Amino acid sequence: MRRALAKFRVWAEKQDHIQQVYYVTGAVDLIAIVTARDVEHYDDITALIMADNPQIRRMHTNVVLRDVELGLFVPLEIGSRPGKRLDSDRANGIIPGADPWEE
Repeated sequence: MRRALAKFRVWAEKQDHIQQVYYVTGAVDLIAIVTARDVEHYDDITALIMADNPQIRRMHTNVVLRDVELGLFVPLEIGSRPGKRLDSDRANGIIPGADPWEE
């Protein structure tokens, strides 16, 4: 399984239409976020995925009809102040371990 995942990861990194790949638990092993111009383009992409990756035996498709919530922010707890957000503090030069909420 590890070899198959590593092989797919290397392959997926070279594909512009594959935006994100997640290794997950549950009914499937991987979730891939793919962009396609239309249904025909998506069919071409899935055919390519299956042809280039024989370790993938089946695919399930879900199509986004409308986004309800879209974001990548992950709230973090800092020190003894649960619920406070780190936001972009590290990007702004705040030293990890220091309390960014102190003035």
